[in-house]
Amino acid sequence: HAFPVPVRPRESRGLIVQRLFDDRICTALLPVGHPLANAAALALRDLEEVPFVWTSRDFFPAFYDSVFDQFGAAGMRPRIAGEYDGLTTIWTIAAQGLGWTLGWQSHREEPPPGLRAVPLQDFSMEWGGEIVYRQDESRAPVLAAIDAIIAHARDLYHFVKPADATLPARDTPDTRKAAIS
Repeated sequence: HAFPVPVRPRESRGLIVQRLFDDRICTALLPVGHPLANAAALALRDLEEVPFVWTSRDFFPAFYDSVFDQFGAAGMRPRIAGEYDGLTTIWTIAAQGLGWTLGWQSHREEPPPGLRAVPLQDFSMEWGGEIVYRQDESRAPVLAAIDAIIAHARDLYHFVKPADATLPARDTPDTRKAAIS
């Protein structure tokens, strides 16, 4: 099945795409002291008067458009408080009480500092992460980094199956020799 992710390779021939984790964008991240932060769930319209903190469209136009299309489908037009670069910056601005932002399902268990993740009734977008690398990759340090990333994802996300997340062994005399050269 297809998942929207931050970047999809334009051409997948010659590439291996390994799924690392699945998540959903389906929560509102609100400052802990905000009156709506203790709600069991919210509709987007409940947030219409609360400033929305997000990234600029220039960062990733297709993703930005998908988010705002869902807002429109729910009959919501967010009051944009500002556009910022980076999730940490966005979360910090929201935690300072300057607005709300979108969050992931995984934030329900562990929201960013100073924020509470409240489920949204009318916004849900599939999300996840993948690692993409060349099928003919042969450099030992690169292969070791790929293996480490996949192993770490498997440690963090129990649902990544070892069979799907393990690359073939690469520690052969040829790769050891290549790593030393």
